Amino acid sequence: MTGFGGQLFSKRIISSNRFLSLWKSNKEDFRSLHVGVIGASFEMGQPKNGVAKSPQLIIEEMNLLKKIENLGHTVDYRGILEHTTSKEVATGTGTALNRGNVHSFNKKLKNEVADALKANEFCITIGGDHSIGLGTVSGFTSVHPEGCLLWVDAHSDINTPHTSDSGNMHGMPVSYQLRELYEGFKDSDHSIDDWHKPRLSPERIAFIGLRSVDPGEEKILKDLNIEAYFMNDIDELGINEVIKRSLQRINPSGNRPLHVSFDIDSLDPLEAPATGTPVRGGLTLREGLRILYECHKSGSLKALDLVEVNSHLGNKEESLRTLTAAEHLIFSAFGHLLR
Repeated sequence: MTGFGGQLFSKRIISSNRFLSLWKSNKEDFRSLHVGVIGASFEMGQPKNGVAKSPQLIIEEMNLLKKIENLGHTVDYRGILEHTTSKEVATGTGTALNRGNVHSFNKKLKNEVADALKANEFCITIGGDHSIGLGTVSGFTSVHPEGCLLWVDAHSDINTPHTSDSGNMHGMPVSYQLRELYEGFKDSDHSIDDWHKPRLSPERIAFIGLRSVDPGEEKILKDLNIEAYFMNDIDELGINEVIKRSLQRINPSGNRPLHVSFDIDSLDPLEAPATGTPVRGGLTLREGLRILYECHKSGSLKALDLVEVNSHLGNKEESLRTLTAAEHLIFSAFGHLLR
């Protein structure tokens, strides 16, 4: 390995066999899966460089594919999608920065996710910034229009171009999935109606881990009566009860396909410091692992996003800590927990 990733992992990477020894699982519940894996190398939904490098680090340099295979699953690796168009200049109110780039990348990603879900039982997408949630959720709902969404994040990412102070589109992907919001901001000059339809309803979306939500977003969550658990709710109720209530709300009968979009910044910065918008007071790693483990146990999990790891925003130890946390989260989605 060469470059930053090679330097980072040259002495610290764990062999596949050693890695498996760190985990325990319920063998009675084991089922071999066909798993689609996609890298989404995209960072134009926010201003910080480096997050587009994470798919290569996590998938290729950390041997993710081999480790999934060693768990007993079949991997359908669909490569890393890239986007090299230069950043756009956007001015004025009601703007979404780099909207054309975000839309064009997510059109490709939507199609890739949809194809992966049609060919496999489970799809993992490694970002990239969270603007890729536009494409991943659009692809998921095109295949599973009756599906539901669990968004695990410090931020609710439900801004519209009219409510966002920053214009950064990694704070907007959820609003694209709701007709109640999308119809109010879609722009004929930036139309994506040829490939995207908002198919989710408010009762099929839940949030866990919130602690940095804009006033406009708070109003949206309240007005649409969306299930949203802030960190103080987790303190009061405990993570198991929050997971239970979230899944009961969005998937009451247990027969809706489930998409989990997991932003690494939902974890406390002590657990995952190398990310673009860290917020103190977040989830512990074990709470994050429990969320994905319970989603696996539900039997409904069909898609997972893991986003916003940015190894350029930490020293080697901080970057490795964050990347390792991301890897652990992925394996909890397969029903494995650290011993």
